Amino acid sequence: MYIPVTVCHPPKPIYDTRDFTVMELTDDIDFLTSTFTQAVLFVCGDFNQLDLSSLLADTAGLCHIDTGPTRGRHRLGRFITNRL
Repeated sequence: MYIPVTVCHPPKPIYDTRDFTVMELTDDIDFLTSTFTQAVLFVCGDFNQLDLSSLLADTAGLCHIDTGPTRGRHRLGRFITNRL
């Protein structure tokens, strides 16, 4: 089973980005990985400006795949998965 998760983080959010990353995104990923233990999780989208260090440290088994620049020299998207 594959679970795609799309994240879009606007350049000027109206919410606290740390709360979003630590509380919302981490909780949602924890729920999905504990409920669907054999599923392959893909988290992708435009969330470059988020600090993902705590998310990757706190969420077991997630790794960031560096896909290189997506627009010129810039990385406009990220790809995170629980399987390599």
